Amino acid sequence: MSSDEDEAFPYEMGHFIYMPKRSVYCFTVIMSKEALDKAGILARILDEFSRREIPVVHILASRPRHDTKTPIIVSIFVDFTGKPIDAMELKRCLLGVPYVNDVVINGPLFAGFTAETTLFPLTLLGNRAIVLRKVIYESLLTYLDKMLGSGYKALLYHVGVNVGRDAFKDHEKIVGRDPKALTTLLEILFRNTGYGVLKILELNEEKKRVRVRVYNCFECEIFKKSGEPSSSFIRGFISGWFT
Repeated sequence: MSSDEDEAFPYEMGHFIYMPKRSVYCFTVIMSKEALDKAGILARILDEFSRREIPVVHILASRPRHDTKTPIIVSIFVDFTGKPIDAMELKRCLLGVPYVNDVVINGPLFAGFTAETTLFPLTLLGNRAIVLRKVIYESLLTYLDKMLGSGYKALLYHVGVNVGRDAFKDHEKIVGRDPKALTTLLEILFRNTGYGVLKILELNEEKKRVRVRVYNCFECEIFKKSGEPSSSFIRGFISGWFT
């Protein structure tokens, strides 16, 4: 459940597909940056699969960056189950599409599972990023809680304050000093990185007062049965950012 104002849907991350009992392939199409300025290129690529009646089960595209020479990469996961398709012949057809420089084919690594292998490292706004699944960050935070006891919350809060300050400096480099742009970016990134859904209810620069509400906080979710406030890192992060 999201905030009382928004409807939200889970977003499954990962450069792979797992469809048990299916024969799934990944075609990673590497295109020159000029493809961004041409209409219909992606349609022509997908048409090669459509004409052969090959279902497309997932599409993963790299985000274009005009300040680099990084090519445009589109990974297309398709279901070959029961279809006598020649993958190499299909690759040759894809290479005939304008602005397509290369095609990398990845077949099933085990039953129903295939992965994209050309996209690394994971980045967000140009910075390297990592993903921690709940099984990992829950283990990390609960072990810290057991090892440090009452000092855990204070430590995590002060770490959050410093992280928040550094995050603000980074956001300022992206959008400048405009308060509206800064707070909008904060809300978007807070949500997109999985921290939770942040709503800024009040921002008074003259009184130096801010009031926010966080829905679905990842930190609170872990300790929701404790009956105590548990958003130590998130509270610190928000305090540091607005400071």
